Amino acid sequence: MPSITLDPRIAFHCAQAGAIPRPAARGEAILPVHIAALAILAAVGLLANEFQFDAERMLYPACVTVSAMFVWILGSWYWLRRTLFEPYPLFIFSAGLFNAGQAFLEVFGMNDSGFYAAAYRPRF
Repeated sequence: MPSITLDPRIAFHCAQAGAIPRPAARGEAILPVHIAALAILAAVGLLANEFQFDAERMLYPACVTVSAMFVWILGSWYWLRRTLFEPYPLFIFSAGLFNAGQAFLEVFGMNDSGFYAAAYRPRF
């Protein structure tokens, strides 16, 4: 797939013809959603101490948020580039499964032993 970053002649040719390349138009639609999601997550993070959220009750919404952001990142990349077999999506996929794998299990109800059951076992 031709890349404007790797081949600046493509960008120069599009600028001369007056046409906007399709990936740039898709990118313009994705960027406001990324900015809105970042603003909402930052606001919730900054206001968490103010509203004294109960950590136990907020566990499932946090897992849903992490899972939704994972899907959004991979989905927006696919929408922009039309492929997931590139270094960035492969890295995001592996990092997401490593760092948030338990959150995915919690969202889909496959985490029978609880979220931190393996880390905090009662001592006898």
